[in-house]
Amino acid sequence: MAPTQNFQAVQTPTGDSIFFSLGSDAILYATREVQAKATGWTRMDLSSNLSQTQGGAAIKAKAFAVSQNSKTLAFDLALAVTVGSTNYLYLSLGNSNTDNSWAKGVQWTLVAFDDSSKPSGAKTLTIADVYLVNLPNASQSQACFVDIWRSPPASNPLKLLDRYYILPNGSPRWRLQQLAIDLAAGSITSCLGRRAKDLVGGIYTYGTIGGTPQLIYVPQYNPFRPTVPPNPARLAVPAGSKSIATSIDMQGHSNLFVSGSSGLSVFTPDEQDDGSAAVPIITDPVVSNVSELSAMTAAGLTVVWGLNSQRTLFYTKCYAGSEADPSAWSVPMPLVTNVTSYAFYANNGHGNSILFAHVAGAQLVQLTQDPITANWIKRQIMLPTTDISHMVEFNGFTTRMEIIGDNGIQQKDVGVILKATSPVSVFINDVYYVLSADAPVTVKTDAAGAINIIQQSDSLAVVCYQASFATSPNDAVYVNPASKALAKLYTIQDKDSLNGAKVTRADGTVQPLVPSGVPDGDRQAAATALQNLARISKGLPADGSRQAAPVAVMGGSTPARRKVLMAMTVNGSPNSQLELHTQPAAAHGQMLASGFRAYLIGAADLFTSSISAAMKSLVFKVVNGVNEVWVQVGDIVYRALLDCVAARCASRRMDVPGYPSFTSLYSLQNVYRQAEEIYDRITIMIPEPSGKE
Repeated sequence: MAPTQNFQAVQTPTGDSIFFSLGSDAILYATREVQAKATGWTRMDLSSNLSQTQGGAAIKAKAFAVSQNSKTLAFDLALAVTVGSTNYLYLSLGNSNTDNSWAKGVQWTLVAFDDSSKPSGAKTLTIADVYLVNLPNASQSQACFVDIWRSPPASNPLKLLDRYYILPNGSPRWRLQQLAIDLAAGSITSCLGRRAKDLVGGIYTYGTIGGTPQLIYVPQYNPFRPTVPPNPARLAVPAGSKSIATSIDMQGHSNLFVSGSSGLSVFTPDEQDDGSAAVPIITDPVVSNVSELSAMTAAGLTVVWGLNSQRTLFYTKCYAGSEADPSAWSVPMPLVTNVTSYAFYANNGHGNSILFAHVAGAQLVQLTQDPITANWIKRQIMLPTTDISHMVEFNGFTTRMEIIGDNGIQQKDVGVILKATSPVSVFINDVYYVLSADAPVTVKTDAAGAINIIQQSDSLAVVCYQASFATSPNDAVYVNPASKALAKLYTIQDKDSLNGAKVTRADGTVQPLVPSGVPDGDRQAAATALQNLARISKGLPADGSRQAAPVAVMGGSTPARRKVLMAMTVNGSPNSQLELHTQPAAAHGQMLASGFRAYLIGAADLFTSSISAAMKSLVFKVVNGVNEVWVQVGDIVYRALLDCVAARCASRRMDVPGYPSFTSLYSLQNVYRQAEEIYDRITIMIPEPSGKE
């Protein structure tokens, strides 16, 4: 799917994704994830049919906003459209977000401009932006604001705006929010929320107002005296602030996050009075000078995403309710580079993040964080094509299961129940499905008695399957799609066997696994690392789940503090002994000898993020009975747990320009990605009393 101008994402009650986007053709689209279809996605035009309400005139979607009820997952839409030279506002509230409701389409309601103090305003209405949020437990569940040009742009050189809040069932429905300051188009950033003690929602606005950086919060209206303007709260602006975002908790209260020159700060819901100051929570160059910021609270977690000036997208998270505690936040992870725009949501059931991103020079991609292993799974968004010559190429693993009867003949139309350790999207016999542990999918073997499962993956870290017959669901077999690839890698014992390893490419050509010119010492180091990983894999659960461990990546602690001595490069000396401790460190890090700082992060984050591009040292250790990998990057030491198959596989993701000692490791990770398909062929023998089963 090609990039769009703007998009926002929500989830369905069944865990599927929907993202709303404003196309370059000025149409508002909803792109839905649908199972049991060829591509897995379908797109619907939501705005063009509004032409019927405007006498058949052409409709151009201009701006939109989406909000979702955190409890019911119903969603609301606000849309500003242009008809001729005039703008109109439409709302669609309380959409149930089910397949049945989508079959009926979205129903819009025109909210005509009805401010009696501006009798000609409806004819000259020019909307600058729309804002919409759903607030649980508030007296007014939907909070909607609209910024309009005070006068037409041609006669408004200062770009002054008027702000209205919308009461869909009120009279009038457009209510001017009287402010003591002037807002100018292009100079402000706004987001919605509600303070802990307020009955109604409100709007936060940051920008250069009257030549001075200001950050203010204004309630929607004064619920006790509606005819009296609400009192604004002028919040202390953190130095160098550039962007703001809110996360709404289950009580409908908002944390306000602000990115400044020194890092990330937060105003908690009960600390947003006039003159309140933010609490610094993360001081890290990754989260400084962020141009775009977004946040969300769901499933007991608060997640913050940001896009910095280098167009690198990062994320950090903490347990909900701990937002003001700097030690509660995870290390900010730079995940994707060259991002032009993004949208995300935190899955309400599993708490993992689902990210949609436009990467420069690429199509729209989806990144889903595995809720079990924390590995990031990347895939493209594919829509049904109108041209049979269109094709999409991606890296992945194909698992082929064959059902063979006692007579040695493949059995067709045999029902097989499929599950996955973690939620994962796959193509089963060319049809799109999402497999998970708690939502089994039943499919039948094809005419050849086979079931082919294709899982898109850019690494050896894949999700494992569980298969059983529909007639005997408790007799299951576990399948690791990468098992054959890993088995071949683990046959490498030393540099000599590494030298003899060959790779057959998709075009049939054969080349050495490790490029010529790699020193023998580096080859031996790569072989030793593979043997370490092979040793670790023997003690991990075969189904891909996590190994039970006394350590948690976020918010946990080890039973006891232990010292670990490891050789790392310290102050230029490559064999220095650096004293590390097993006690986990949070975002601020644990101070070590020689000015080093240690962080505990997830293995998937360590090897997926750009941290892996600057490694200087890598050591495998067994600490408290758990296999760990310790990595040095500058004066920082990162520690990750290898407690599941995917974490172990993720540790091969080592693309380290400038560090030749890791060249061979990176080549290993790419071995089987060069093949067009990787088959993990499984033959299941079954009795045949009925000729089929």
